[in-house]
Amino acid sequence: MGGLAAWMDIANAEKAFNREVEGIQRELAPRFGSAEAVLTTLVGLQQASDDFNKHEFQALARKLLAAYPNIRTIWEIGVMPRAQRGDFEQSMRDDGFLNFRVKEGQLGGEHAPAADRPVWFRSPTFSGIFSISAATLSR
Repeated sequence: MGGLAAWMDIANAEKAFNREVEGIQRELAPRFGSAEAVLTTLVGLQQASDDFNKHEFQALARKLLAAYPNIRTIWEIGVMPRAQRGDFEQSMRDDGFLNFRVKEGQLGGEHAPAADRPVWFRSPTFSGIFSISAATLSR
């Protein structure tokens, strides 16, 4: 009799677990669908234009944020090849950021000079305050 009770408890727990999983799947599916639609639209804009215009990106991003309530932020991050790093750092120094260097975050939260790589993805913020190169729109 005790074995039957344990088996019933396991069966009930499995049914409850499956209901929870189904609920999570129902909630996540539209979110993934929204993200896919937004990414497809933004990639289409970039591929359709020889001159990728940040103003067009921002206008489209605003419309997409309004149309897809599950999307909270659309963020454009620039790619900087190794050959442009020195010129980029110098242009930032020329603009008044005298000690500017490309850095990267470490696991402990501190920043160190960025390692030598073929490309870097530029963060949209400079010390958390100044915009460098990216367009960020949030709700």
